[in-house]
Amino acid sequence: MRTARWCGMIAALALCLLPHSGGAQEVPPAPAQSYILDLADYLTDAQEADISQQLLALKARSGVEMAVLTHPSAPQFEAYATRVFDAWGIGDKSRNDGILLLITRAERAVRLELGAGYGREWDRAAADVIDREMMPHLRADDINAAVASAIAATQRRIITPYQAGDPAPAPKGGSNWPVWLIGALIALTAISRAFKSRLAALFGRMSRCPQCQQRGLKRQVTALRPATRVLGGLRRVQVTCPHCGYSQSREEPTAPIRTSTYSGGGGFGGGRSGGGGASGRF
Repeated sequence: MRTARWCGMIAALALCLLPHSGGAQEVPPAPAQSYILDLADYLTDAQEADISQQLLALKARSGVEMAVLTHPSAPQFEAYATRVFDAWGIGDKSRNDGILLLITRAERAVRLELGAGYGREWDRAAADVIDREMMPHLRADDINAAVASAIAATQRRIITPYQAGDPAPAPKGGSNWPVWLIGALIALTAISRAFKSRLAALFGRMSRCPQCQQRGLKRQVTALRPATRVLGGLRRVQVTCPHCGYSQSREEPTAPIRTSTYSGGGGFGGGRSGGGGASGRF
């Protein structure tokens, strides 16, 4: 196990030292037999095995996948955590309830990344896990204790109340108005998406016909070829005028289905991150 981990750490360091070509930092393959990948070599074999058992027990108790990744260096560690999360597919695909704990050696940074299902109102709880449970151990360079504390505190402060339907805890000593603000923004976004097609049709009807100059053009979109993860699709846009019979048809390409550049691996359930969570440096 130690030999394999050393090889992984050397490979990760080599990737970090390569000249930057504008591309994103490489995502390591997901662990195939456990939920932990210790590329920074913070842990002994016994500690890694113990943490692996804690993560498996958490999955058995709650059904939630929590993964741990330590890395020699990830300068853009917050964005990198999101990429790893989505590439590995942490959490249940329908619930998006996975959690990733990333610790980087060079930056002395920690990131607790939450699945998209939690919503940004749970970021404060993730920050509490880092600040109250992990930081004392991290600053003492006891990574094993920090990770073990994070696993227990994440279940206690995030997973259990979330599954019970309890609201996310408000910051101590303050009101929970940021939660309401975030909720309002989410609601406005949902409403905007729901009425996007209707608004497009409305503006289409307000456009003048190029032949008779009357308003009321109708726009109909028909899918000709569905998009895939490799190739874009094709659709036909038909514009007609109910007044003079004017008709125009054009074909438009659609983008490929967005997906991770990493094909996956390990035993994760296909979840995705919403970019929420919390970070810290030690």
